[in-house]
Amino acid sequence: LIDKNGSCYACDYEAAIDVTGVTDNCNVCTNRELSGNKCVVKCSNDKPLRDAYGTCRSCDDEAFIYQGSSEYSKCSQICPNRHSSGANDRYCGLKCGEGIYADEPLTDSFGVCHSCDETGNIYVANVHENCDACSNREIIGNLCALPCPDSDKPMPGTDGNCYACDDPKPLIVAQYSCSVCPNRINFHYRCILPCGEGIYEDKPLVAADGYCHSCDESVAVNVEYNTANCQAVCPNREVFGNECILNDCDDDQMKGKDGICYACDTPNDAHIKTPMCDKCPNRVSWNGYCILPCDEGIYEDMPLPGRYGDCYACDDPRSIDVYQATDVCQKICSNRHLADDGYHCLLNE
Repeated sequence: LIDKNGSCYACDYEAAIDVTGVTDNCNVCTNRELSGNKCVVKCSNDKPLRDAYGTCRSCDDEAFIYQGSSEYSKCSQICPNRHSSGANDRYCGLKCGEGIYADEPLTDSFGVCHSCDETGNIYVANVHENCDACSNREIIGNLCALPCPDSDKPMPGTDGNCYACDDPKPLIVAQYSCSVCPNRINFHYRCILPCGEGIYEDKPLVAADGYCHSCDESVAVNVEYNTANCQAVCPNREVFGNECILNDCDDDQMKGKDGICYACDTPNDAHIKTPMCDKCPNRVSWNGYCILPCDEGIYEDMPLPGRYGDCYACDDPRSIDVYQATDVCQKICSNRHLADDGYHCLLNE
């Protein structure tokens, strides 16, 4: 057997062999067959169906087997009791509405069967027509949803619950269902009440999670999906990374995410988290904290930084937590080692 690069193999070689461009070469081995551009060992009679990962499966397997591109699918040809299903016919499953799935006639985008009476909404992207199997459901976006029976709660959520138009929380709802409520808007996969209006009149700043904030809140607000909104609605704030920070600290101070202004020489045990660390040239970012460098200044004899940015001496007898910074243990202190738990730095015995 010759692969695409001209290398030779025995017919009983277990792994799949890439024969792209030379697929006819697979014919020299009667115990092998083509699967796409791979020459593979044939499946046994009791497990004749090959999935997209090369594993041979039984025709009676209850799972909805992923076969990848329908171009290479031999689902019903090999197993007459199964059929190609799901988005783009990428799955090979037992037929929904029949046999063990007699009470589950609805097929989703992943070939999985569902009952019409399930409380949740079913994802049917590219297979909207499958929703017709359930007369009690309707298409909303890419979901086969149960209609909301209560006129006071007309919005179906992706969790299967229905929500009121004046619900104060940002809601993750079915695609297009936000338009059911003229008082709400779409914001990054959420259906929200507009910030700066109505009950949120005094909270014009929208955060990444869809919640509204006032301009005078001391805490940093994540505005990852709408950074321009920060200073546009709150002139007293500014953007640092993805954070919208209240800019009321002195020039030699930095605003922490807890809303406190910290002096640049604040010791590390304050455990400062801030996107403004670069305002203090004597500090560095460490594991999510803004710290004074270990082995310098007041920490001259304490070169080992811990999980939260505290500095330690190499001969410190304590077990030092270095979680998410485990490489510093032995690298900085040759007389220490990493414990078996993988995140405590211990003195050598």
